[in-house]
Amino acid sequence: MRCVGMQSRRAASSNITIKHMFEQSYSNPDLYVQLFIDDLMLFVPQDDVASLEIVSDVQVEDTGMGAVGWFGQHGHGQNVPVFCVDTHLDLLADIPNQREYFALLKSTDEEELPLGILCNEVENLNIRRTNIYMQNLPPIMHTPHSPISELLIFEETIACIATGEDLRDYLTFLAETYEQQMLEQA
Repeated sequence: MRCVGMQSRRAASSNITIKHMFEQSYSNPDLYVQLFIDDLMLFVPQDDVASLEIVSDVQVEDTGMGAVGWFGQHGHGQNVPVFCVDTHLDLLADIPNQREYFALLKSTDEEELPLGILCNEVENLNIRRTNIYMQNLPPIMHTPHSPISELLIFEETIACIATGEDLRDYLTFLAETYEQQMLEQA
């Protein structure tokens, strides 16, 4: 999958405060955040994203849970894990140079802290104003624990849609699997 003819707007190149770009008093189901993770284009509903941040805000250290580090400036007074995945959504232990941003994914439970996922680039998109064709995920493509719920065709490229909660559940599954593997190796 490649981005064909796409102009990306880098979030940090703007003088706006990234973390406040989603603070709206209404919900619009047509607004998505497009996350670029290497060759993967992943669309997440904008309402599921608490904020977008720059990778230099990640405190990189071994978390013992598969995350590459912590982010602690989200207003809850606690650090939240930030995960790095590859095109296949497998955990990466190190942050590739091309990762410049991360999205903090909200939880549907207000008591739970957000989780971060690193990406190369981000872009806001109103799907009603673009030529996007959503497709149900074919049954043969359903895999256990996968956060991908739909496919879409955007600018002649196949991309994926995942809700923030499904991504959070998937990252939690990866963290639990990682912790279990570490215990078995000990």
